Amino acid sequence: MTLLAELQIALEATGARCVLARRHRPILRATDAPCKPSGPTDPQLHVFTEASTCVATTDGSKFRLSSGKTFAVTALAAVTAAVRGSQRVRTRA
Repeated sequence: MTLLAELQIALEATGARCVLARRHRPILRATDAPCKPSGPTDPQLHVFTEASTCVATTDGSKFRLSSGKTFAVTALAAVTAAVRGSQRVRTRA
């Protein structure tokens, strides 16, 4: 979550509003069907701007945006530019 919190700070500095969220996956096992285990899901950073929204996740080595783009966790400026840039593109469409 620390990496997403750092990204949140970088994005909020550009005027975006961000919410760091995590859900809990409840699984009731009535059968032996292969399901992911119950418990917390990976955290997600929801980014809101006037134009649109974006979701960012991380696996600890890279950030993944809901657009499908991935970036190294050391490239906060590139992620911020991609989020802000993709939202400007969506505004024109």
